[in-house]
Amino acid sequence: MSERISVRPYQSDDYNKVLELFIDGINSFHWIRSYSSVFGPSCVPFWTQVVAAGVLLWITPNYTTFLLAELLGQALLLAWNYNFYASYTRHALSTNMRDKNLESWTNHPQDVSGYLVAVTEGIVVGTISYKKVDADVLEIFRLSVDKNFRKLGIAKKLVNAVGQFQCERKRRKGDFHLPLVLLPEGIIFLSQSIMCHLPEDNVPLTRR
Repeated sequence: MSERISVRPYQSDDYNKVLELFIDGINSFHWIRSYSSVFGPSCVPFWTQVVAAGVLLWITPNYTTFLLAELLGQALLLAWNYNFYASYTRHALSTNMRDKNLESWTNHPQDVSGYLVAVTEGIVVGTISYKKVDADVLEIFRLSVDKNFRKLGIAKKLVNAVGQFQCERKRRKGDFHLPLVLLPEGIIFLSQSIMCHLPEDNVPLTRR
């Protein structure tokens, strides 16, 4: 894809598209990924399910009953996951996503918190927000990419832009220890080659 993707601070005119991306990201991705991360074969809950399935097979009178019970159990788990993220979405929309200026993130110095958007040809195609939770740790929120622009490295570009704020602050203090970013999946070390390079021209490091 030839379009140039730039990252800039959130503006109030982006509000409707940012809400759209937030809701779409939750509905089409996060709850499914949460289910697979909990019940993937490398996870303890997966093997708990295997044991439970074995017990269920032992106590049910036939395979038909077992399959029906197993399908019902999986459907309930999926429904619980979906309801969890739907509740999370409703709560966010009624609290820190409610005001058009998103002041929960934008009403602080940029190395403390912020809300960024990825833009191509004037269209917002990705979002990310962050807050500093410790001297060297930033926590990521609201990372979402338009489904028509996924697998193009936009999410990585957004995370890198967040890391630049922290790297620039540390450079000004003469501190070159690498920062961390806390993602939903855990703490990710930001490598020197990816995160603490010189800022790209299209990633502003000062508040507009």
